[in-house]
Amino acid sequence: MNSITTHVLDTARGAAAVGISVTLYVYSAGIWQEAGRGITNQDVRVNNLLVVKNLDAVSYRIILDYEDY
Repeated sequence: MNSITTHVLDTARGAAAVGISVTLYVYSAGIWQEAGRGITNQDVRVNNLLVVKNLDAVSYRIILDYEDY
């Protein structure tokens, strides 16, 4: 299995960025489509944004929503 994950740190505070909303998009058929989403956990990771047998060689975009952080 292959996966796309993320690890988010708050470098301004020098601390873990727990509770950040993360959305993964894939570019397909000329548009960006949501492929996964999650919230950073206590380990400041989202480990399951996308888990597939084979990752396609396409463009991916990760959006972090800091508004509520």
